Amino acid sequence: MLLGRTIAYSPEDWAASTRLPGWTRSHVAAHLIKGARSLAQVCRGLLGDGEAVGGYDSTLGHDCELLAISDGLHLQIELDTSAGELDQLLAQLSGRKGDVLLRPGLRIAVEDLPLVRLRELVLHCFDLEPTASGLDVGDDVAIPVLTFETCHLASGNDALELVTLGGHVLRAGAQPPRRRAAGPASALLLWMARGIESEDLEHDKI
Repeated sequence: MLLGRTIAYSPEDWAASTRLPGWTRSHVAAHLIKGARSLAQVCRGLLGDGEAVGGYDSTLGHDCELLAISDGLHLQIELDTSAGELDQLLAQLSGRKGDVLLRPGLRIAVEDLPLVRLRELVLHCFDLEPTASGLDVGDDVAIPVLTFETCHLASGNDALELVTLGGHVLRAGAQPPRRRAAGPASALLLWMARGIESEDLEHDKI
């Protein structure tokens, strides 16, 4: 979905602003490329001696800034090749048990590494289009990513219960929950990850 969208970008489109303050579409692409390469390095470490080498880092540093000034064709090629390399490495880790310290304070199961990448792709596809009203994904994508978001990235101070339209119940933060949010999984994910409200969500106190 990402590559199908970005292949049509003109130079002006690449330079356009996104939902992320100070980030152009080129910056988002550079961030996704760096994220893929960084996660690939984690995978190589696990496939080698069982330890993640260097950790995961997708921050927008100097190397990303340099990449962001590349032309659109170069960005498209880098998005494609970095994603392909990561897909191959993730496939080699299929069935691998154990966990990995992705960055300080974030330890996840090895089998959840694909969700790290999927989360970035889903949210940054949304960030690329400032006029988008919601995430363009179904429950088969939204629910696993929402589960990952809730388990690993939600604030520990938010005692929340999330209920999707399909009846999935997730809890975040301190227990027992004090607030409940209900609605489509994609809307709940957007609210949790970006703080964006939707008319499809219902909130109440427990």
